[in-house]
Amino acid sequence: MRSQIRQVDEHELILGSQHQGWDIEQHIRLIDQDRFRACSTFSWRDGVLDITETHHEIRLEGPGDPLPTD
Repeated sequence: MRSQIRQVDEHELILGSQHQGWDIEQHIRLIDQDRFRACSTFSWRDGVLDITETHHEIRLEGPGDPLPTD
């Protein structure tokens, strides 16, 4: 199994992994201080796109303090 994390910008990251013939890439975008998340997942089996999924999440408890901007 192999995994990697890439940060696209301050609000989006991409998690990539390979496991048992699957290549999986998940894009996670944080919205409004992480009150909402948009996730897209793409899964290839032996080089052929086989499964895609898009979903949105709503944070139920209040967001934490904003991250420092300096």
